[in-house]
Amino acid sequence: MTEEEFQRALSKLVSAAAANGVDVEGGWTCEANPTGEEWDVVISVLGSSDSTKGTQ
Repeated sequence: MTEEEFQRALSKLVSAAAANGVDVEGGWTCEANPTGEEWDVVISVLGSSDSTKGTQ
């Protein structure tokens, strides 16, 4: 998987979760198998496209 593929997959995952009512904002611990490493993932809202219109 490339970095670009990772970005697309992550965007799809977060979008699908949010569309289904999951509050995705916050901290998450993820285990990377098969290495068993744990990762801390933090998701925060940067702003919606509606809130950024007209601000240049």
